[in-house]
Amino acid sequence: MNLRIEEIITLDDGKDYIVASYARHNGNIYYCFIDNEPSNKIKYYQENNDSLALVENQELINNLIPIFAQNANYIFKAVLENEILDYE
Repeated sequence: MNLRIEEIITLDDGKDYIVASYARHNGNIYYCFIDNEPSNKIKYYQENNDSLALVENQELINNLIPIFAQNANYIFKAVLENEILDYE
């Protein structure tokens, strides 16, 4: 599975979510999804081969949040730098 940041996918609840960030933790890949609707619901999933498994363990989520934030910050900085370069 190869999800891209900002990609929109439909999750098991039938709603569209934006891939907001990813995290590598203990040899696994996790994704942070934000609901594409005004509710801004956030869900966390673990990549399992070609499928996703919902993460409900709050302790694990608490460990992942700083990694998601760090990766999102890196991604946003890269986007901004590319936008700046596009204007030069």
